[in-house]
Amino acid sequence: MEREQQFWLGIMVAGIIALLVVSGFNPLDMLKTSDDDSVYSTADSKHPLAQECLGGHSAGMLHYHATVVIQVNGEFVTIPNGIGNPDGECSMRPLHTHAENNVVHIEILQQQDVPIEAFFDTWNKHFDETGFDTYRVNETHELVMIVNGVENNEYNDYLLQDGDEVFINFKERD
Repeated sequence: MEREQQFWLGIMVAGIIALLVVSGFNPLDMLKTSDDDSVYSTADSKHPLAQECLGGHSAGMLHYHATVVIQVNGEFVTIPNGIGNPDGECSMRPLHTHAENNVVHIEILQQQDVPIEAFFDTWNKHFDETGFDTYRVNETHELVMIVNGVENNEYNDYLLQDGDEVFINFKERD
């Protein structure tokens, strides 16, 4: 009797799996934060500063820092040491990190606008008003950016300044 029950249980499980496959069910869809099947990444088209190679520290460069803190669903994201420093065949990109302390170093040869997008492109992480990394804004989640204590809606277009404190928070809507 036990063999017969196992046989029918196997037939039932196979039938359920077949129905799910035929209906197009994908269990990974349950993990998505967006209904959009294509996950756009700002890294698909990198900002020119994310592609520039400085080669290392040198005299005469403008050098300043911004602190970037990221939180996703209540958990802080570690910004790793070594983003853009070194980076493949390049020993140092204009936006880079030296430690896991949320400090982004900005070193440029001449005064110019430096959008935060260039840092995220150097890190190969998506960031704009639609979300951070693979986390997307939707009916249940929002992305809030606060710069120096004030909410800011410029997102990837925000121009980093010396001493900036940027807080990016992907969270459930209130």
